[in-house]
Amino acid sequence: MIRISVVTVCLNAEKVIGRCLDSVLTQTYKNLEYLVVDGGSTDGSLELIHRVRNKIDYFVSEPDRGLYHAMNKGIQAATGEFVYFLNTDDYFCDAEVVADVARAIEDNPGVDLLYGDVLMHDGLQWIQKPPLPILNRETLCRKGFCHQALFAGRKVLLETGGFSEDYRIVADADWLARALSCGATSLYLKRDIAKISLDGLSSRTRWRDEKKRYLRANYTPWERFLWRKLPGILGRK
Repeated sequence: MIRISVVTVCLNAEKVIGRCLDSVLTQTYKNLEYLVVDGGSTDGSLELIHRVRNKIDYFVSEPDRGLYHAMNKGIQAATGEFVYFLNTDDYFCDAEVVADVARAIEDNPGVDLLYGDVLMHDGLQWIQKPPLPILNRETLCRKGFCHQALFAGRKVLLETGGFSEDYRIVADADWLARALSCGATSLYLKRDIAKISLDGLSSRTRWRDEKKRYLRANYTPWERFLWRKLPGILGRK
């Protein structure tokens, strides 16, 4: 039975972390490892975490250099073959998510990246982000990707150096582009994975500048034109 590590990084998330914790701890899959990496919260987050501390396999609370430093700490501490990052303001769609993902991974030995779909709230209702049946450098460049849909092989995460701390927002996309460039294989599972918040860090900061920088770092000018600009010129999505 494949071991899957779920990592939640936390900093002063008292209002939302309870729901996140519950969605992980109620998963039916037995070989699930849960890690919580806290950046030194000063609100009530730690009290909520300590209420279920005996069900958490790894926990640390200490100052860090930011989101992606904390995520890298999670990679280093994880022992599962696959790693999934669940933000404190996001949560799994249901209790069978990890079980279904593990089954798909075991049925497809050799896959490095297993991903599904995510649901986003538009202020009135939950809507599904358009599915991405094929994940490669071109589709990533054209359409982007929600990391909350992705279970990544820990071996690939380690071999590619994890997340770059040069970014505040788009290091997950930067890492995925690098992993795909190194030949990481992907598989799409037609299944809702998580419900995600649109009120996080990326909605509050100047993510467009970082996105341009990440694209320039991972794609040639011709690729950016062919895969991003040309479809818009031609009126294609």
